[in-house]
Amino acid sequence: MKRTLFFVTLFTLLGSLFALPVEARTKRPAKKIPMNGTEYVCSYNAYNCSHFKTREDAQKIFLACGGVQNDIHRMDRNKNGVACEGLI
Repeated sequence: MKRTLFFVTLFTLLGSLFALPVEARTKRPAKKIPMNGTEYVCSYNAYNCSHFKTREDAQKIFLACGGVQNDIHRMDRNKNGVACEGLI
């Protein structure tokens, strides 16, 4: 009986943890990512291709953050120097 109660309690606690929003489970708090043309986040993976409407917009940040040599956002999977090739 004690063993069953232990596992029920454990699964309840784990379920509560995974029900939290991602922001509450990560070390870094959620914040607005600057993309105003002069200030970009290049120190950690902050962007992905879904953040951009056009390939040109993605390419600007890709190049500003170091291009192929520092593809911190992993926007150029095949390493040919063109970011987010699936965008128009």
